[in-house]
Parts: sequence; C-alpha cells; structure tokens
Amino acid sequence: MSTNKLRIIVGAGKASAAPPLGPALGQRGIQIPKFTKEFNDQTGHLKPGTPMRVVVNSDRQAKTYAFKVMNPQTSWFLKKAAGVEKLAHHPNRADPIATLSLKHCYEIAAAKKRGDASMDRFTLQGMVRTVVAQARNTGIYIVKGRKDDPDPNAKKEDA
Repeated sequence: MSTNKLRIIVGAGKASAAPPLGPALGQRGIQIPKFTKEFNDQTGHLKPGTPMRVVVNSDRQAKTYAFKVMNPQTSWFLKKAAGVEKLAHHPNRADPIATLSLKHCYEIAAAKKRGDASMDRFTLQGMVRTVVAQARNTGIYIVKGRKDDPDPNAKKEDA
C-alpha cells in the first residue's frame, strides 16, 4: 500500500484539469474530473477564487483518494482585511503598509478556528496572538481600535 500526500492551494469553485492541479492529480492516479467536481461542489458556497488549502491523500494501487479542504492562509485574511495586494517582505525597513484593529485580528482568528477542526487544540487567545504577530511581521500595524469601528460604549442618539 503506497499512499501519497499532496498539499496544494486551489481557488474555491475553480478546480480544473489545467495546471498546476491537473498534472499533480494525474501523476498520483486520481481521476481529475471526479476530483474537480467533488471539490467544486464542496467549495461552491464560498466566494469563487478564495485560495483554499487542500490536502489530498491517495492510494495509487487501490485508485482511491480522500481530500480535506482547509481555510485560506492567514496572510490572505490579512491582505483582505487591510485592503492591500502585497504584504511587506521587510517590515522593519519601511513604514507600515496598513493599519488593522485588534478586532480585525480577533475576527480572522475566529474564522480560522471555525473553519478547521484541527485548530480546536488552540485557544482563541493564542490564535489572536499568532495573527497579531504575523500581521506585525508583514508590515501591518495593529491598534486597539480604528475610527471606522463602532464604539461599543458610545450612546445611540434618538433620531
């Protein structure tokens, strides 16, 4: 029994036989049309093109496979929240490329924890710390609150 493990990033709902996915699956003896249909059905509810991490375990002799779809990488969440295309490679050499609130980091950590059962072993507080550290290491400045965040202590005025 020879099992193969393939780790690849595929856009949600966009799996196709085109490279790089098709050749990688074909080399492992996986039926490409069947995999792409199952993957696209499983990720159809997500925004098309969201880069999902996928782990495919295959047994070439038995011609079977199983795959697990996981959340996008934290860097993708940070880029979307900050509204930037690229993160800084050398954050200490330049000004911050964006500013996020601690609330954004909490939401990113909560989304990652909700979407992946393997994250159950981590506390939400620990995951928030990890997101904050990654944000700082990629040139994003973290503040306790932003001007556009609603103030939970503010009194609502009657109109």
